[in-house]
Amino acid sequence: MIFHAHIKPNAKSDAIVVKENNELQVRISAPPVDGKANKYLIEYLSAVFKVSKASVCILKGQNNPHKMIEIIAEDGYIKNVLSKLKP
Repeated sequence: MIFHAHIKPNAKSDAIVVKENNELQVRISAPPVDGKANKYLIEYLSAVFKVSKASVCILKGQNNPHKMIEIIAEDGYIKNVLSKLKP
């Protein structure tokens, strides 16, 4: 499944907010320096969705806070995880 995501690095804590259009707003504690935020983002999303790091890919936006991210897993499983994240 492919998502549009807005990443906010240097946050006090890690969190994911799901917007109405299934856009993700992801706050991560890693700094946006030397690819650390992207690496941490992949690790964080793989932990949240309980998939391998290889199953999370940044398709667009390597150097931009607006990213297109692909998570390789069954759509039903991903939607179930996202439903638990919605307030």
